Amino acid sequence: MGKANWLFMLSIIVIAQLNATFAGYTELKRITWAEGNGHTYVLVQFPTSVTWDFSRQFSEDFDLEKESYLATITTDNEWLMVRDLVLEPHRRELDQAWLGATDRENEGQWKWVTGEVFSFSSPATFDNLDNEDYLVAWRFGPADPLQWNDINDSRNQSNRVLVEISNTAKVPEPSTTCVLLLAIPTLTRRRIFLPKRDLEI
Repeated sequence: MGKANWLFMLSIIVIAQLNATFAGYTELKRITWAEGNGHTYVLVQFPTSVTWDFSRQFSEDFDLEKESYLATITTDNEWLMVRDLVLEPHRRELDQAWLGATDRENEGQWKWVTGEVFSFSSPATFDNLDNEDYLVAWRFGPADPLQWNDINDSRNQSNRVLVEISNTAKVPEPSTTCVLLLAIPTLTRRRIFLPKRDLEI
């Protein structure tokens, strides 16, 4: 196999892996908090339940241009915005979406995935029933408000993820950048064009 064909095949594999990350989900809601931090919040729903760790990785890979992560809620106003404008329109029984905090390293010491201080808590129920270490937005009953809850992601998984997209540009990994840049001439000659969302040079 010639060098050009090898690069072409390698680029296709990389692109397929990127596409697989974004496949199989539905965006239920996308909103930019212009009056707050300027971040964009996206409520994503998968056809089947996913773990918290999968949700964390999915969130970090979600946007190729800006830093993104499993949503962190650090103020009253941010929670009210997320609750009222993102979650409430798609309110359902029990779990609403994974959020970006865990206390699996030290029980009761919650940490946001971004390293921000865990200083805010919505009305919450952290009872650690059966070793529950992951944060989720939750509704206990039909008349109850949305709040936070800790759950065990091997027993009570959610199929919804709340992604937060920041204003910080994402720096691509060198290996991925090199492969894609080398592959562009080959892809162009073969009349294969990449969707703008997957790659923008």
